Amino acid sequence: MSRGPDFKALVAQHGSPLLLLDCDVVRRQYRACRPRCPASRLFYALKPLPHLAVVAELRDLGGCFDVATSGEIRLVKSEGVAPERCIHTHPIKTDAEIRAALRFGIRTFVVDNPDELSKFRKHRSRAEVLLRLSFRDPTAVVDLSRKFGCEPAAVMPTARARPEPRRPVRGLSFHVGSQVARAAKYVEAIGVCPS
Repeated sequence: MSRGPDFKALVAQHGSPLLLLDCDVVRRQYRACRPRCPASRLFYALKPLPHLAVVAELRDLGGCFDVATSGEIRLVKSEGVAPERCIHTHPIKTDAEIRAALRFGIRTFVVDNPDELSKFRKHRSRAEVLLRLSFRDPTAVVDLSRKFGCEPAAVMPTARARPEPRRPVRGLSFHVGSQVARAAKYVEAIGVCPS
């Protein structure tokens, strides 16, 4: 039976505070999720833990990546992640950020209002968008739908405001919040999405 790391020795060697990453846990979690979502691509949000070892592990397992900054794009690029395995999910982007993501090869972006959607007019031949739906979850430690996302009733009017009919809105996106207490919140959110 494995005893695990000698924390006292590691602190003595490296000092504290000390962050230890266990890629075996990353691998187990990904392998547990993968068969439960067979028709889906799993995107790891880099924001909470943008570490080279985690990116490399998930890259090798076939995972995809949710990037929100130019720094995160540089990170996945440095680890040899193909741009087709990335989406850009920050709901507010400058034109320079959009162009940087497109230069890398990212083609899917998240928007949550007509003003953000209009930023893609000049990029309509190379980019497609997902509309971020607001889904409130008071049980989440951080309820991001208080800040971002469009109400379900606004989805169709926003989609009709797309830059050009031949570049349709690809689909919907939502964020149920950080540290959600119940997995059922994801099922509820999917049920709220209009078809």
